[in-house]
Amino acid sequence: MVILGGVALFVVAVGLYLSVSTLGPRIYAVRLIDGAAWTMWYTALFTYAADLVPERRRAEGLAMFGVSGLIPLGLGAFSGDVILASAGFREVFIGALVLAVLGLVCCLPLRDVPLVHTEQTVRPRSLLRTALDRNLRSVWLAAFTFFVGVVVVFTFVKTFVVATGIGSMGRFFGAYATTAVLLRVFLGWLPDWLGARRMVGIAMSCYARGFIALALADTAIDVLVAGLLLGAGHGYAFPVLLSLVVARSRTQERGAATAFFMALDWLSLLLAGPMVGYAIERMGYEHSFLGVGLTVAMGTAVFYALDSPRDRSFRIEP
Repeated sequence: MVILGGVALFVVAVGLYLSVSTLGPRIYAVRLIDGAAWTMWYTALFTYAADLVPERRRAEGLAMFGVSGLIPLGLGAFSGDVILASAGFREVFIGALVLAVLGLVCCLPLRDVPLVHTEQTVRPRSLLRTALDRNLRSVWLAAFTFFVGVVVVFTFVKTFVVATGIGSMGRFFGAYATTAVLLRVFLGWLPDWLGARRMVGIAMSCYARGFIALALADTAIDVLVAGLLLGAGHGYAFPVLLSLVVARSRTQERGAATAFFMALDWLSLLLAGPMVGYAIERMGYEHSFLGVGLTVAMGTAVFYALDSPRDRSFRIEP
């Protein structure tokens, strides 16, 4: 029901964008509806996927499920450029509305997954207590810094390309999405084989290196390489971090833990967008992108510092 409700509300939000013609209260109200809808269906769908995939292949299963979001990422950027080349933003949102309705139709056959609870005598805790669980604190920090990087990629790469004239947004996001998809499809088993905890460092380090490459980019090839590195980091970081959230939370609290994980994405958008934008105006793209890369690297280092060996059993205590 949450999935259907969220997707239906998303259809309404996309339709309402067509009624916006000027900046004002309306756009903020529509954006609020959009955010609420996105949070509902995105959180519920990933919780649904986590319930379906086998525990021993959880990272691989979530990675494969995430491909359904990465492929539209590449196609969306390309399609938007194609539509805008011969039409306007109204036509872009009409196309988005058609796809949103199609998504709702595809969700109609879904049914709840029956779960066998091993913790039947334990009541679910509040969202706050779930979020403060000691096994999850290090994951939240790593996830937040990763989401900061994602916000910067999707917000400022276009302005970087326009301002500097280096590279192409379509090629960048094409390389980003293609790399992430190929790694998940053909090497999706790697995180489960190496261990999710170890894979956090590999994926996040790759994402940090992508920002360094973007900061030092002088040619279109440099921007393309940055897209490859960032795509590789994203391809593994998101499913690995989410699999840790699922593994370290109680079965009854899996939805709440996933919701908090997704909320960090929105919090990073709220904070990182304005702060990095201000930094770009003051210091330029090079220093700002280097700073974001350093932030991701520091988040990775602190993750391992906080994730002490005594917590590796991840025993859930009442």
